Order: sequence, then structure tokens, then C-alpha cells
Amino acid sequence: MNDSILFTPMNINRLEIKNRIIMSAMHLGYAEKKEVSEKDIAFYRARAKGGAGAIVVVAAVNDVAGPADMHSVGHDKYSAGINRLSNEMHVYDAKIFIQLFHAGRNTVSSNIDGKRPLAPSVVASPIYRELPDEMTIEDINTTIDDFGMAALRSKNAGADGVEISCSAGYLLTQFLSPLTNLRNDQYGGTKENRMRFPREVIEKVRNYVGKDYPVILRISASDMMPGGYGIDFMQEFCASLEPGLIDAISVTGGWHESPVPQISAHVPEGGYALLAEAIKRVVKVPVISCNRINNGEIAEEILQKGLAEFVGVARGFLTDAAFANNIRDGKNIRQCVACNKGCIERVLRGKAVQCAFNPEVGNESLSIEKSETKKKVLVIGAGPAGIQAAKTASMRGHETILCTKEDRVGGQLSVASKPPHKSGIDEFIDTTREELKTFNIEIRLNVKVDESVIKAIKPDYVIIATGATPIIPKIEGIEEDYIYTAEDILKGDGNLLQKIRRGKTYIIGGGSVGLETAHYLAENIYTNAASIAYINKYVPKALKSNVYSPLDITVVEMQSKVGKDLGGNRWILLNDLKQQGVKIVTEAKVLSVADHEISIMGKEGKVTDTVDNIILAIGYKVNNGELIQYLETNNMAYSVIGDALKPRNIMEALRDGYLEVMPI
Repeated sequence: MNDSILFTPMNINRLEIKNRIIMSAMHLGYAEKKEVSEKDIAFYRARAKGGAGAIVVVAAVNDVAGPADMHSVGHDKYSAGINRLSNEMHVYDAKIFIQLFHAGRNTVSSNIDGKRPLAPSVVASPIYRELPDEMTIEDINTTIDDFGMAALRSKNAGADGVEISCSAGYLLTQFLSPLTNLRNDQYGGTKENRMRFPREVIEKVRNYVGKDYPVILRISASDMMPGGYGIDFMQEFCASLEPGLIDAISVTGGWHESPVPQISAHVPEGGYALLAEAIKRVVKVPVISCNRINNGEIAEEILQKGLAEFVGVARGFLTDAAFANNIRDGKNIRQCVACNKGCIERVLRGKAVQCAFNPEVGNESLSIEKSETKKKVLVIGAGPAGIQAAKTASMRGHETILCTKEDRVGGQLSVASKPPHKSGIDEFIDTTREELKTFNIEIRLNVKVDESVIKAIKPDYVIIATGATPIIPKIEGIEEDYIYTAEDILKGDGNLLQKIRRGKTYIIGGGSVGLETAHYLAENIYTNAASIAYINKYVPKALKSNVYSPLDITVVEMQSKVGKDLGGNRWILLNDLKQQGVKIVTEAKVLSVADHEISIMGKEGKVTDTVDNIILAIGYKVNNGELIQYLETNNMAYSVIGDALKPRNIMEALRDGYLEVMPI
């Protein structure tokens, strides 16, 4: 490979960026009544300190453009906060760009002080489902001027440049797409008319800020919607912009509502760099490649192959605030696994951003200070909650002992990493194990903590993070030897998988664990992911049954809907399962199991079927009563966190280990 490009400087307009890593815009939900908050300052300071060459901060251009928990540049009164934020970034030689944002139809009245959303036409967003008002010519002219004034305020407040939002299904892209622009005036109908509003916004911004001020255009290269606009349309739009209107183009994938995954783990690392390259072919300004660039290797590869001049990294900086510096210094990074749980899913529900794998996100203003009294702290359990608890206790200056009955740290994370598209969790485990070596923590493996262990250690404080155990339902015959828990399957070896592949399998429980176990089994009939790609690419549909023999898997769920806990990735997983032939039965209850027969009461009455394997995925239960009783009997100080308190997800477990342990 040629010499590294990633940490070489490059200009956007006349502005030099110290490296090629730009932290892309994210709506964090930290603003307070549209003002920059202390939480914002602490969050962005950590990323600037962490080595980002430039940071893009999203801000609404007027009162109906974004919610109250988003920054605004729609009035002069917000300029002081932007100025302070700019000054903070400059301390670490990070440049700051303000993204000029307007949601259009992708909001609801309750988010914008009861006002109606504005859009090109009266077409509701499939996400927010509220009919917007069609913009009048006066609305259009006012909004164009609002973009220009917002750009000027950003410049006057000390921002180094602006980025115009024309992506993800927000206002400017709504004008571009024939799906959302049904107008029959000069702003709708023909291709040229649909391009008019975004073009006039860009022209107005340039007019307000002058020729030497950096202006980035953020685009969705295709809306990826049936009947919408494609990459050829966006190539034409970008190529048609007059020289000097824009200084760089930031290229993302499709819209939020697209039926194609955008930023989930299903998208390969750097998977949309091909879109950046397609735009790069037709323009002469620098291109920023975005989406699923979560490590230094893929970032460098994109630059080395000439697909773009910069890489845009958003959630990589959530999981690891020092993303850029750690890559530069050859250190391990906490890599984003694209679960979407703490970021996009929370934002779409109107909640502030967190990170499933970094409990410090949103808590950067908190400082972990040394305790006045050093204690001996015993942490029982080395799953995510226990690991984080031990790290927090160590940072507080306590003598910390971490015990686990297993032969390695990680707990349920090792199980969670097994289903398809979850391999990033393995990388998180490896990084965490390396990170633990930098802390003053005594780690004891293969130790089941009981009364004798506690007596020998004599701790001043005990943290119970023992996790939870699978629920075994009270079903007649449930003790049969062909019945397993989902955990058994995900922890199992090749021999167990080979046994499960034979015959007919029923999975009891249609939550995330049951569905992901079905997915794991269905995909493991192949030798590797390349087999799937090969069959899909070269085997005609008419012949697929000649080479593909799907497993006979049925998921049984008592409720009317499966996968309620999967969030925004639910539709992707259900589509995968459908393609793999997995059957799903809802509103059904398993009555009994006996002699390889299963009896189920469903919507059509009682059904009995033969079965070779049954997998239980009912859920988890807490099981630490004896330990708590001993501690209370002996008047010992303790706390219970993570799954040991209540079965929960990894984000909640890590935050327990961070926030709940901090006062100790």
C-alpha cells in the first residue's frame, strides 16, 4: 500500500483540514430550547480532542426546520452558543461546519411548537405519518432566504464553514424526488423544476457567505425508493452546479424510509463508498465518503483507491471519542457495531443520543474523580455491566477485584455476537479485554463467588453483576433431551449445529433472541457469507431450489407481533427470515411436548406436529437471591447492576456499570 493518506492535510476551499477524517453531523438531542448546552460543549470537546479534522454540527435554519432539542441558527440570539462551540473546537485545531438543516415533512407538529410541517406537497412521511402543508411560493422564498441568513450567522459566529443538508429524505431531497414533489408549478414536474429549489438554496447560501467561505453539499446519492431518483439523477444535479457554488460534496446512501438498509450492520463496512466514487466522476471538488466507515483500515482503503478525498465518520466517534487519534497512534478503537440502538432509533423517538457500547456518551460533562476513601471493591460477574463497573471503580481509585465463573471476560456478549451481522461485538470484546490491561484491576477467572470467596477477599463493597439465566417455561414434557435454550445453541459447537440441522425445529419465543437464533441457524447451513453471495448472484431463482435446501424452522410467539424489541432493524431481520423460509406463528401457545411431538393452541385451534428439536427463547430471569441474602445478613455494602438487577440490553448494562458505580 502507498504511504498513508488518512492523516495528511487537505483544503476545502481555502480552509485547511488537518486530516481526512470529518465527523459527520448527528442530531444529538442535547440542545436546550435550541441553544447550545453544556452537554453539547462537553460532547464536541471530547471529539475535537479526539482528533477529528473537522466536525459538522447540525442546526435548524428556522422555527419549523427542527425540534427544540436541535441547535438553531434561525435567529441572532443563538449565535453566542455557536461562537462558544466554535472556539472550543479551535482549541484542538478541529474545524467546525454548521449543517443547515430543514426536516420538511420528516417531523410532527409537537416537535415544532404546534406549527404544521412544511413540504413540497401534501405527502406524509411514512416515519412520522403527519400530513404536511404544501409550501406556497412565499414559503419557498422565505425558506431560501432563511438558509442564506443561517449560513451568514454561522460564518459570523466563528464557524469555519457550512454544510447544506440535501440528504436522508429531508426538505431539499423532498423537492428532488417525484415521490414527494407533486407540484405543477416552476418547482415541480420536470427534472429541471425539481432541482430548482435546492439550486436556489445553494445559490443563496453562496451569495450570503461569499466566494472564499467553505460550503459543503450533503447529498443522498439516491433516495433508494421505488419510483424515486437514482444516482444518475444526482450525478446530473451535482455536475450542473456552477463552479464556485459548492466546495465539497458529502455523499451518503438513501433516505431513512428506504427499504434498503442504510447504517445498520447489514451494510458492509464502507459499503456506500461506490456512491461517493460515482459522484467524484462528475465533479471537480473534494468528495466525502460516508456510511459505515468505522475503522482506520476501511477509511484508508477508500482514500487509497481514490474513491473520495475525505471520509465522513459519525457513529465511530460515538463509540470512541478518540477515534481519529487512536487510529493515528495505532491503538485499539472501540468500533461501532451499527446496532442503531442508542443513536438513530432514539432520535427517531425524540430521545437524546446515547451509545450502546459507550456509556460516556451524553455524560462527558461528568468527571470521575478519585474517592476520598479507598475501598476494596469486589465485582462479581464479567459481562458488560461487571466489566464497566470494575473500570469505573478502578478509575475512582479503589482496589478492584473482578471475578467470573467463566474462563474469559465478556459474559453474554460472547453469545450476542453469534447471530449474523453481530461479529462487531466480538471486536468490542477483544478491545475491552485489551483495555482492561490498562486498569489496575485484578481479574480472577473460573471463580464462582460464594460465601467462602467473599470471606477470603474481605471487600468493603460488593457489586453484583452476575447476569441472568434463561427462563424454562412450565410446559408438560419440557425436560426432554432434544430441548435446548437459545444460549445452548449460540454457545454450541459444530457437532450440536449438525444435530440441530437435521429434521424439524421449533423455537418457542419470537423476541429478538428467538428470531436471531433462527437467523443464526438458517445462515449456518452455508460454509460462509461468500456462499450466500455466490448463490444469490449466480443461481437463477428457478434453479435455487435445486441447490438450496432450507432448514425447517418454525418460530412460535404468544403475542400478535414478533420482534418487538428489535427496533428499527426488525423489518430487515424479518425479511431475511422470510427469504430463508423460516415460518413464524403468532398468537400461539405451546401446550405440551412429548415423544418428539409438540402441541400448540393457535388462532385456528389446537395443532400437533412432529418435532426433532425445540429451542427455548422465552427470556431471562434474575437468579442471585442467595448471594444477596448473605450480604444482607452480614450487613455488607453492595449494589446490583445490569441483568442481575433486571434483564436489559447492553446499553443499559454498561450505563449501570458507569453511572451507578460512580458514587461508590
